[in-house]
Amino acid sequence: MPLRSLLLQMLLTVLLILLTFMTLPFLLEGIAKPQWIARGIAEVFLAGAFLLWLGSLILLFFMPVLFVLRTHHVTPQRRIHHWRIVLLSLMGIVASSVCLWTTFSISWTPLLSHQQWVILVTLLIVTTLSIGWIGGEYPRIRVLLHSQQRAMQQEIALRHRLQESYQAQRLLLAALARAAVTDPVTELPNRRAIIDEIEHALSWAHSIQASCALLFVDLDHFKQVNDLWGHRVGDALLHEVGRRFRTLMTPQCIVGRYGGEEFVFVLLDASLPGAKAIAEQVRTILATQPYTWQADSGIHTITVTASIGIALSRQYEATSDDLIEQADHAMYVAKQMGRNCISIAGTTDLPT
Repeated sequence: MPLRSLLLQMLLTVLLILLTFMTLPFLLEGIAKPQWIARGIAEVFLAGAFLLWLGSLILLFFMPVLFVLRTHHVTPQRRIHHWRIVLLSLMGIVASSVCLWTTFSISWTPLLSHQQWVILVTLLIVTTLSIGWIGGEYPRIRVLLHSQQRAMQQEIALRHRLQESYQAQRLLLAALARAAVTDPVTELPNRRAIIDEIEHALSWAHSIQASCALLFVDLDHFKQVNDLWGHRVGDALLHEVGRRFRTLMTPQCIVGRYGGEEFVFVLLDASLPGAKAIAEQVRTILATQPYTWQADSGIHTITVTASIGIALSRQYEATSDDLIEQADHAMYVAKQMGRNCISIAGTTDLPT
């Protein structure tokens, strides 16, 4: 029971006693002597207190005894603890019985011969219990409702935090999934992802009797960039190449970093002239726009070119490995023919 309700009950009880002792002697002043009236009021209060005390005695001392006696399957240590409770309860019963007998002999013995006093005591007890119930239950209900409301608010806040954590986890998993198939330097699909794209393109092409093309792109003299300017400039150059290649990407043209300075374009539903046109765009977007960067010694410029090999799927009953090998071989032919040019696998044409 909340402390506030106990204080409220004590306050109401004190006010009731004060009002009774102040009001009744004044109203009955002409009928009986004031000292007799005060004594009668005291006896009535004692009689009511006796009954309330008796109820409290049962609740405080007999209930633990009944609980101990009804408990089964207890350990020896718990049994010793229970018997301590029983002993304390018996001591409380004896002490309370002495006080109750004294109160009974003082209050009820003079009142038993007067029926009106018994009715008055009954009304007093009913009034006291009603005041106690109102004073005790109302604060208890308020505290209970407040506790439930606070628990509900905490549950809502917890669900909100769980939802935020779940959303953050989903974003993290999505970021990890992207990182697993994305090259961190160029921000293009990595080797694993681009090979999967080649497999899907071949499967699609075989299912509809179409063709797809593969462009194998290798940057020319890239090792010299790393040797001369360092890997940080080399990575910056690769990042710029990736940015330029992303401008060429469409649903039918997918590009990824195959490894080192090598890139692969996957062209869906592509003919040989169309593949050559895309390859020329790739070569041009690199060769006509030199890469520049700011260093401590000033602004530097690097001319970027690429050797490109083309392989068309309908020319081979090929797997992804076979198609990559053919395009890679064509790229090496372009290297041998002077770089910054395009070579087609399976043809005798000179690189363009």
